[in-house]
Amino acid sequence: MKSQRVFVTRRIPEAGLRKVLDQCSATVWDEPLPPPREVLLERIAGCDGVLTLLTEKVDAEFMDAAGPNLKVISNFA
Repeated sequence: MKSQRVFVTRRIPEAGLRKVLDQCSATVWDEPLPPPREVLLERIAGCDGVLTLLTEKVDAEFMDAAGPNLKVISNFA
């Protein structure tokens, strides 16, 4: 059972996404545009990890919204 919850903020190449999905329970934002800030903050709540792109602003508000379970923020560039 995959216990680590990860939110992937955008579509990424299948090879990279597969590595995440093999290890974690991941939700991927599958829209052509980035998630609106309010939606992003809602979706990351309770996650153990967030995989972002350069379009997402990672700041104190972002980390507070994720909550105490957050262990890693990674950027796909």
